[in-house]
Amino acid sequence: PTAELRAEPVSDGEPVIVVGYPEGGPSTITTGRVVALQDGELFGEPAEVIVVDAEVRAGNSGGPVLDTDGLVVGVVFARDPDRRLGLAVPVATLLERLDATVLSPPGGC
Repeated sequence: PTAELRAEPVSDGEPVIVVGYPEGGPSTITTGRVVALQDGELFGEPAEVIVVDAEVRAGNSGGPVLDTDGLVVGVVFARDPDRRLGLAVPVATLLERLDATVLSPPGGC
C-alpha cells in the first residue's frame, strides 16, 4: 500500500502517531500530540517545523508522522533530547521544496 498525504496543516494539540525503525529495530509506533508549529531551518532555509511529544529515537528519521486517519502529516528529521520532543517536516513544506529542487541520484547508483 502507499501512504496518503494530508494537505492541511496540523494544529497544536492534535493527536499524532510516529512510525519508525529506531536503532536498527524493531519497528515502533508511538503516539503523542503536536506541541507546536515553530520556526526552524530545513534544507538550509527558514521553514516551519512540527514539534511532537511522541517518542522519537535515533533512527526514526525519515519515518512518517500520521494523523488519526492514517494520513501522513510530516516526516521525522530530528529529535530534541533535552526536551524529549520530536521534530518533523510538514508534508506541504516537503512537497514545496521537492518541487523547487533539482534532484539527482547519489553517486554510485
